[in-house]
Amino acid sequence: MKNCMDGIGGQIDNSYEFNRGGVIGVGCCFVNDAVNSSNVFYSSSVYNISDSFACSGLHTHEHHCIFNKPYSTQEYETLC
Repeated sequence: MKNCMDGIGGQIDNSYEFNRGGVIGVGCCFVNDAVNSSNVFYSSSVYNISDSFACSGLHTHEHHCIFNKPYSTQEYETLC
Protein backbone atom coordinates (compact mmCIF):
# COMPACT_ATOMS: atom_id res chain seq x y z
CA MET A 1 0.00 0.00 0.00
CA LYS A 2 1.36 3.40 -1.01
CA ASN A 3 -0.10 6.81 -0.23
CA CYS A 4 -3.09 5.27 1.54
CA MET A 5 -4.94 6.01 4.75
CA ASP A 6 -7.45 4.00 6.77
CA GLY A 7 -7.53 0.95 4.55
CA ILE A 8 -7.21 -2.81 4.65
CA GLY A 9 -6.12 -5.27 1.97
CA GLY A 10 -4.48 -5.73 -1.39
CA GLN A 11 -2.06 -3.77 -3.52
CA ILE A 12 -3.64 -0.37 -3.10
CA ASP A 13 -2.27 3.03 -4.16
CA ASN A 14 -3.55 6.56 -3.54
CA SER A 15 -6.67 5.47 -1.69
CA TYR A 16 -8.57 6.52 1.43
CA GLU A 17 -11.12 4.76 3.68
CA PHE A 18 -11.39 1.37 2.03
CA ASN A 19 -11.98 -2.19 3.17
CA ARG A 20 -10.71 -5.12 1.12
CA GLY A 21 -9.16 -3.31 -1.75
CA GLY A 22 -8.57 -6.51 -3.70
CA VAL A 23 -5.55 -7.43 -5.74
CA ILE A 24 -5.15 -4.03 -7.35
CA GLY A 25 -6.87 -0.77 -6.49
CA VAL A 26 -5.89 2.78 -7.38
CA GLY A 27 -7.61 5.99 -6.34
CA CYS A 28 -10.47 4.44 -4.37
CA CYS A 29 -12.18 6.48 -1.64
CA PHE A 30 -14.88 5.36 0.79
CA VAL A 31 -15.28 1.89 -0.70
CA ASN A 32 -16.02 -1.53 0.68
CA ASP A 33 -14.97 -4.61 -1.29
CA ALA A 34 -13.62 -3.02 -4.47
CA VAL A 35 -11.55 -5.64 -6.30
CA ASN A 36 -9.34 -4.77 -9.29
CA SER A 37 -10.93 -1.32 -9.51
CA SER A 38 -9.66 2.21 -9.98
CA ASN A 39 -11.04 5.70 -9.41
CA VAL A 40 -14.08 4.41 -7.54
CA PHE A 41 -15.81 6.57 -4.92
CA TYR A 42 -18.52 5.79 -2.31
CA SER A 43 -19.13 2.27 -3.62
CA SER A 44 -19.56 -1.29 -2.35
CA SER A 45 -19.06 -4.79 -3.78
CA VAL A 46 -17.64 -3.71 -7.12
CA TYR A 47 -15.27 -5.80 -9.24
CA ASN A 48 -13.19 -4.84 -12.27
CA ILE A 49 -14.69 -1.36 -12.68
CA SER A 50 -13.23 2.11 -13.09
CA ASP A 51 -14.25 5.75 -12.89
CA SER A 52 -17.47 5.19 -10.95
CA PHE A 53 -19.38 6.96 -8.17
CA ALA A 54 -21.87 5.56 -5.62
CA CYS A 55 -22.25 2.13 -7.20
CA SER A 56 -23.05 -1.24 -5.70
CA GLY A 57 -22.68 -4.75 -7.09
CA LEU A 58 -21.14 -3.82 -10.45
CA HIS A 59 -18.93 -6.40 -12.16
CA THR A 60 -16.93 -7.02 -15.30
CA HIS A 61 -15.35 -3.92 -16.75
CA GLU A 62 -18.06 -1.35 -16.14
CA HIS A 63 -16.88 2.25 -16.24
CA HIS A 64 -18.19 5.79 -15.99
CA CYS A 65 -21.16 4.80 -13.83
CA ILE A 66 -23.09 6.88 -11.30
CA PHE A 67 -25.58 5.05 -9.06
CA ASN A 68 -25.06 1.96 -11.28
CA LYS A 69 -26.13 3.82 -14.42
CA PRO A 70 -23.51 3.98 -17.22
CA TYR A 71 -22.69 7.32 -18.83
CA SER A 72 -20.48 8.38 -21.72
CA THR A 73 -17.05 9.66 -20.75
CA GLN A 74 -18.08 13.26 -21.43
CA GLU A 75 -21.32 12.98 -19.42
CA TYR A 76 -19.51 11.35 -16.51
CA GLU A 77 -16.83 14.03 -16.38
CA THR A 78 -19.49 16.76 -16.50
CA LEU A 79 -21.54 15.20 -13.69
CA CYS A 80 -18.62 14.33 -11.44
